[in-house]
Amino acid sequence: MRNAKGDVETITLSCPNESCEKDFEMPVKEIHKAAVFAASHGTPIAISCPNCCHVAILSSEAPKNPDDLQEWINTSVDDEDWLPCLPLSVQLTREPNGYIEEAGDILYTPGDGAKGLPRREYMMAFGFDPLCWLTQHGRAPK
Repeated sequence: MRNAKGDVETITLSCPNESCEKDFEMPVKEIHKAAVFAASHGTPIAISCPNCCHVAILSSEAPKNPDDLQEWINTSVDDEDWLPCLPLSVQLTREPNGYIEEAGDILYTPGDGAKGLPRREYMMAFGFDPLCWLTQHGRAPK
């Protein structure tokens, strides 16, 4: 879906998780947030499927600068061969057990009791979006 300026606002993606493979709408704003995190932490751009909460990595061709990313999305989204999401190369997924609040920050804890991590760091470490998963299971932070 494009706005009045012609910029893409949402993208229809297919989940690369073999047990899901559902199509979903991803707001470009969420991709921009992921790009800012990726640029500041030296990681790939990671987004999550709202259906199964698994993390996918945006194509390495995607620029991390939000303005360049918007232009890349506007250009690439109409290409039939555009496959923007790739599954994580190593199966590291761990469902979150819960969360803790520390100095106003929310840290998500994995099921094995390891140290809590902020949302995007958890996504990169375990291949799971903890906020998505906890929301789907009625245990999201308030």
